[in-house]
This record gives sequence, C-alpha cells and structure tokens, in this order.
Amino acid sequence: MTADVTVCIPAYRAAGFVSKAIESVLAQSYQNIKVLISIEPADDGTETVCRRYETDPRVTIKVNAERLGWVGNVNSCLDLVDTPYGCFCFHDDWHEPDFVKDTRQALIDDPSAVAAFCHIQQMGDKSDVRHFDEYLGTGYERALAFLTGNSATYTLKSMMRAD
Repeated sequence: MTADVTVCIPAYRAAGFVSKAIESVLAQSYQNIKVLISIEPADDGTETVCRRYETDPRVTIKVNAERLGWVGNVNSCLDLVDTPYGCFCFHDDWHEPDFVKDTRQALIDDPSAVAAFCHIQQMGDKSDVRHFDEYLGTGYERALAFLTGNSATYTLKSMMRAD
C-alpha cells in the first residue's frame, strides 16, 4: 500500500528530545505514512540521533546544506510532501497514537475541510480546547483565514490536505 500521509519532523539542536517525537510518529496506529525528518545543520548530535531511525523504510532524512531557520526548514518540508495529506510533529512535540488515524479520517469525512485538529495539551500550566468557527468561503479563503487568523499559533499542529 502506498503511503497517503507524510509526517514532517523539522529538527534543529534537538539531540536531547527528538527521539520522543520520532518514536511517537513511528508508533501511530495508522501506519500508512512517510516520515520526513529535515535536519538543520548543528554540532549537537541531532543528525546522529535521527539516523538511528533510518532503518525504518518509512523514514527519509534530509540534512539541509545550510541553516534555513525555522520557517525555511518548515517550508522545505512542505515542498517535499507528495501525499494527499501531511502534518508536522515538531522536534519537541509528540503525537498520541491515534493522531494520524483520527485527523486523516476527519478530512475524509468532510471533503470541504482544509485541516483537522486534535486536542492540544500545552506544557506548563495551560491546557485548553479551542474551537475556530470563523472559517467560511471557498477552500482558498478558508485556508487563508486558517493560516493568518486567530488559530495561527496552532496552524501547523493539524493534518492538512496537500492540495
């Protein structure tokens, strides 16, 4: 079966914690995925840690020739998504085991949806569920509002349609 979800893991100076992110992605209940780890150059051992996962055929590792910065690394990941669905798991985050299954299914169930979110628990003393109902209009208008509106903080913590 061909993978239909790409999970992007942008990493920079993450040697001490990126394993938890990668392992949470590889342990997803929905296994029909590609995992793209995009590493920013640094001398902290992040690349060495990430290369331990290369034996999994779902994992592709890309090391940037030069530092792109956070936005550049995220964009370089997006450029490589060639599946119908894509999401991020940032180097200091992790996904619950059904994240990919549930958010992918939500997009299948609602073909007009641009993205599907799960509950997000923040570290520290904040934990809340947020709802954003202001997304109306064409797919383009909804995507634009989504990327620039009130949910911008959480935009990349969703499953998105590649189209």
